[in-house]
Amino acid sequence: MNSIINKINHWGYLSEQKTGIFLTSIFLSVLLLATAMLYVAPDFNAGFHGAYYAKLSLHPFDVSTPNPVHYRILAPLIGYLTFLKGDLFFFIPLLFAVLLLSSIYINYRKINFSVLESLNMAGIIAFSCAILIPIRAAGYPDTVTYYFIFLAFTSVQKPKLAALFFTLALLNHESSAFVLPGLIAYQNYRNGNKTFTLSKNSLYFIIGCLPYLIYHYYVSINCTVEYNLSFYFLNESFKTDLQSMIPLFIPGLFFTFKLFWIYPVWIIGKSIQTNNYAFIIVLLSIIIGVILQLLIAFDISRMLCLLFPAILLSAEQLKLEMEGNKFAILSTVVILINFAIPQYFASNFGLERLFHLPFGI
Repeated sequence: MNSIINKINHWGYLSEQKTGIFLTSIFLSVLLLATAMLYVAPDFNAGFHGAYYAKLSLHPFDVSTPNPVHYRILAPLIGYLTFLKGDLFFFIPLLFAVLLLSSIYINYRKINFSVLESLNMAGIIAFSCAILIPIRAAGYPDTVTYYFIFLAFTSVQKPKLAALFFTLALLNHESSAFVLPGLIAYQNYRNGNKTFTLSKNSLYFIIGCLPYLIYHYYVSINCTVEYNLSFYFLNESFKTDLQSMIPLFIPGLFFTFKLFWIYPVWIIGKSIQTNNYAFIIVLLSIIIGVILQLLIAFDISRMLCLLFPAILLSAEQLKLEMEGNKFAILSTVVILINFAIPQYFASNFGLERLFHLPFGI
């Protein structure tokens, strides 16, 4: 297997030298996305919330027309500005899926992961619900949120830039706020602080919430938006939805990333053995923050996709503790075995199978 790994890495190095790391990453990201579309059959007809986003992209600042997703302005605005609006809006989530996977590949190549290791890091996201759900649910711009959340995590040592990325994620979906504890904890960790504290740099993230709050207020005084605070906190069916969701939490949690959970489980166990509690604080801050969404929202797997930084950071930590091609072999095997497990996603309506081509058409 080492010879195959060396050949893949050699091809990647040659490609990066010839065309540059960006074009190589785009090519590999498109390849990953195409493979994901074989694994889960894509749908290019926006429906449910996707139809609301597509409609908003035609006139993003027309607050005279009610739209349930009016507060989530970023992706519709991008669609409007790039002319990928209306019936073409489904291209926006796919475009950002490629950008997300490309950014992951580039990020890990920059910190001396090999080509295959970096590709597998992107594969963790490509073959999880973070990409598979947007592939199937056309028009859901979740990948836009994940893209800016990823950039926020990778730039935490540049507080103003990280806060800007967090602001953009928040303008795309308010659920990004639940990642804030994880961002602050990771910023502390990268700056050598072993506890969870609010520092001067953390305040930039708080300030980063202001554009969303201002826009939220502007929309609120001009029209009624269905998905508002009352919808989530004063929902009459809250108790019923919560009761129906609880039995589905564990399977929903598993199927969001399936075998990729091996990375945080492995690292948490190893961190306990080595008394590296600072990294555990980071992971728990991400995990607990994201899971708290399920107290008010019941689209289980979609909500839990925001756990992806915990998966990536754990895999990164594991790679740094392994020598030679051990991580490349492990990550490749995990991805291959993962394909053998049927893909489901969970909501309060139950578990739903995501079929591969041609059965999912």
